Amino acid sequence: MKRILFIQDIKKGGAYESLMQISNSLGQEFDLYFCFKSSKKFQSSSINNSYELNIRNWINYMGGNSKTKFLIKLPGIVLLQIFTIIKLMIIIKEKKIDVVHTNSRYYLEGAIAAKLLSVKHIWSIRELVLNNNYYKSNIVRNFIFTTIINGFSDTVLCNSNAALEQLLKIGIKEYKIKKIFNLVKVVKKENQKQIKHLLPAQFKDRIIVAIIGWISPIKRVEIFLNLAAEFKNSRVLFVIIGEHTKRDEAYYLSIKNRADSLRNIEMIGHIDRIVDYIGSIDMLIHCCDCESFGRVVAEAQLHNVPAIVFKGSAVSELVVDQVTGYVVDNFSDLKHKLNLHIDYMIDNKKPASFNNIENYMNHLDHSKLIQQYRDIY
Repeated sequence: MKRILFIQDIKKGGAYESLMQISNSLGQEFDLYFCFKSSKKFQSSSINNSYELNIRNWINYMGGNSKTKFLIKLPGIVLLQIFTIIKLMIIIKEKKIDVVHTNSRYYLEGAIAAKLLSVKHIWSIRELVLNNNYYKSNIVRNFIFTTIINGFSDTVLCNSNAALEQLLKIGIKEYKIKKIFNLVKVVKKENQKQIKHLLPAQFKDRIIVAIIGWISPIKRVEIFLNLAAEFKNSRVLFVIIGEHTKRDEAYYLSIKNRADSLRNIEMIGHIDRIVDYIGSIDMLIHCCDCESFGRVVAEAQLHNVPAIVFKGSAVSELVVDQVTGYVVDNFSDLKHKLNLHIDYMIDNKKPASFNNIENYMNHLDHSKLIQQYRDIY
């Protein structure tokens, strides 16, 4: 039996959901353990064989802070990391771990512990590393990042062609990189829940256009607000689904204040297991252009909900334009395509190509993908 230790930050969000999908699908020939970042806010669900450790976001300290702040914090950071690495080494030895899978590029402790014990290490890179919205890219940072990833990983896992190309550009060794799409859950129609049950009663007959995910600047929720502000059809309700972190409090408040001033927008916060509701949304708008996969876009399409995404993003690899959704160039194009599709829906003349969307999503076939994950372990 192969034993895997997964290292993940919080028990929430797309990375966490993807990790749970993998772990729940691997089968009985794998014995699984989990390490999560200590957090009071997000540790709501209990998971067997799990530990909470003080893992640190090392990438923020590669020139991201002021020199004074960095020098003051450095001794404490190093000390905490040493303690965490020792604890991880104890876990790895006691549980006879065969593979350590760090499910984020932000944490270094698992990679060091695995290296010191000569245990296989898989490093999952879930962002586009050359996009400055996610990663403050410069020559020094890229050199440090590339050196660490090449030196401390046996396999570098990514989830799109765009992510793979960027890893190659900064110098990650090609033979280490493995591209596998995220596993995506499909809920049977009889088990699907209605998003309208979470909205005020006066909106039960509206066409629901939603944006789903963290309310943060990288998600570009302000574009969704601009769309709602310019959209005149009273039969459409724009819904913002998601929460924010303390770091994005100011951005969240600016979004909320503006949403409160618009009659055609509702904010309903975080929804546990949003996949249960996603089939009852009429259209998904995905404004973020710096994600390396776009889990909610894949989930929407597999539940027969078209998505509108921006051209050139990794997310656009998931959408078959004019068949499973629309790939747009700019805001004007976004507004046009949404108007077009809403007119189709109102007139009951939706093109035949938008029926049975899931038939076009073979690249997300669960059985094929889980076999690829089994193979890398």
